[in-house]
Amino acid sequence: MNTLITLAARQENQSALALPWLSLAFLAILILALNRRLSHGVTLAELWRTRFYEVRPIRGIILLVWLALWTLILGAGIGTLRLFGEWMDNTSWLTFWRVLGGLIVLGGAWMITSWWRGMFVALGENRRPTVRVNGITLHSGIDRASFDTLGIERFPNNFCPRQAAEIGLRKRLLIPVVVVILLAVLGVNSEYASTWWFRLFTFPLGILKSSLHLLPDGLGIAMAAASALAGCVLLWKNQSYTLLTFRESLLANIVCTCGLLCGMAMASAPVPKLALALGGAAFAMGFRWIRDIRVASRYRAVKAVYDHIAGEIAKHDTPLEEMQRRDDCRLEPLNEAALVTRISNGCRNAENSDAMVMRNFGRFLNLAEVSHQMTTVAMLRFLTVGRNVSESRRGGTTRPLQNPPVPAWDEDRFPLHAPAGFVNWLDPLGLDESWDRVSVCGNCSGSGRARCHTCGGSGRITRQENGRTVTSTCGGCHGSGVVVCSVCSGLGRVVFGRTLNTHWQRFLPAQTEPGTPLAELFEDAEERVYFRRAIIENRCSSSCNKFSETDGISADLTEQLDKIADAVTVSHDSLAEKVREIHEARFVYRADFQVAGFWTLRIGCRWLRGKVGWFFGKRPEFYFPSMPLSWSYVGAIALLIPLTVCAAPFWMLLVRRFLSFTMSSVEW
Repeated sequence: MNTLITLAARQENQSALALPWLSLAFLAILILALNRRLSHGVTLAELWRTRFYEVRPIRGIILLVWLALWTLILGAGIGTLRLFGEWMDNTSWLTFWRVLGGLIVLGGAWMITSWWRGMFVALGENRRPTVRVNGITLHSGIDRASFDTLGIERFPNNFCPRQAAEIGLRKRLLIPVVVVILLAVLGVNSEYASTWWFRLFTFPLGILKSSLHLLPDGLGIAMAAASALAGCVLLWKNQSYTLLTFRESLLANIVCTCGLLCGMAMASAPVPKLALALGGAAFAMGFRWIRDIRVASRYRAVKAVYDHIAGEIAKHDTPLEEMQRRDDCRLEPLNEAALVTRISNGCRNAENSDAMVMRNFGRFLNLAEVSHQMTTVAMLRFLTVGRNVSESRRGGTTRPLQNPPVPAWDEDRFPLHAPAGFVNWLDPLGLDESWDRVSVCGNCSGSGRARCHTCGGSGRITRQENGRTVTSTCGGCHGSGVVVCSVCSGLGRVVFGRTLNTHWQRFLPAQTEPGTPLAELFEDAEERVYFRRAIIENRCSSSCNKFSETDGISADLTEQLDKIADAVTVSHDSLAEKVREIHEARFVYRADFQVAGFWTLRIGCRWLRGKVGWFFGKRPEFYFPSMPLSWSYVGAIALLIPLTVCAAPFWMLLVRRFLSFTMSSVEW
């Protein structure tokens, strides 16, 4: 008990040291975020109307106040329950009035919290800021170079030389990362901590500590906590490297690691702990790089099949360029008013896609021009289906052992429910108890009793107390060394429920005009489908049925596309087999050949990072090569969490004193 009190006092002391520095840093970020919005024409009245939706630090404070009010409700509720217990034992009028006061405090806290949530936390559509789009200038035609480099920044891709070099850089960096992790882990053992190689490894850390240990401890604690959280946010939220490029992300994580080490050195952390923190940072970065390498490898395998099928389509000379000049292939003209709405909605969709995207960044667009280009696409579309059985443990049972095989492809029992069109879809079907697997519990080998984890099976616990070694009977197992198995609840057998998962996956290789290396960006963009020929439906070939669906195109173009569809159908079986293999599916359920057209919009911006955004046909997403990162969000996360932890003891002390004042009979 004395140890716990000492640790609590030390934690409160460290919180008191770090709280001023964290508060100053958070205030600086808040002022910078607010100043940036005000400098771009936002008024305080508008920010208040939207409840500071765009200013992430203030939104963080609002949520923090809401959480603090909930702790007040919790404290008032506990105090009221205690008063009720006292009232049951003592029916004096004084206790009655105290109970009534406790209920009033609880009700008042509830009302204040509900008002705060409705007033500030919940954001209805009427409180969200509108995106202002002014000065749209439409231009016809987009240069080929823009299409040739479209998606070059996207991770992963297989046509950007820089990305191939960065994958090689990741592989080379993994070697020193593994060395740092091993040295840091081995240094925990005192036997290795005195070796020459560990002293050589920690020599720079020793210099760092000796240089910074005289600085304030509170500043060090604040810097270490903020740097660690900022590094984690930048490492795991920047999955596609559209917020920060790989090199920018690498530099940012190195800076965060240096901030972590400097902060720990200021807080007088020992050198082995500095080495362990360095090893932890290296492990996090190495784990992320291994994931990137695996994602890139998987993408290359899929893209090889995609490009092969797209090349087969290109062999048949589909008249995509000619169709852009034909009168019977024209698209609906663009409408400027509708375009303004679309850009506004696209900005909203982009900022809702990731919490790290700048809020309401549409006000920073300052459009330079909007260029539009008719795009035509010929594609072979595939929909594959596969099934697998997954299991989930439901607990202990006394049912007899069983492991019935599930006939996944018995469609009389488990029929397929195909989706409309070509979509990625997971269709889970929970199976009834007759398909459950019942097996002997692996934790207790069917005995229903397992080794006590508290004492390790010895039945005795040894601890140090006032410098003496004290041995006592284990309270978990009462000296027996075994307890009731937590896996099977002492029944000796475990039942696993089964789910039949049907995976529907689509694959849409395409040839486009103008050509682009990442034609997958154009999926679901078609605004007008000129021609469609079904090739496979419900796993059955439609080669005998040569009926084609058309949309207002002339007879000569229909005849030309019919011949191309016939030629594509001939080689379709081998292509479908490649798609089935890459999806690890059982069947190709549906396939067709389609020719469509849509508008591609290239939107130039003056102020936004990346300077350009794209719309593709009907797709609602606003594609940005470089998404605007909200640095205020990163700063708010990095500072608010440690700030909350540091302020929590003082807030709880305030709550206790307030409740002690209003409910004087409660002993806290």
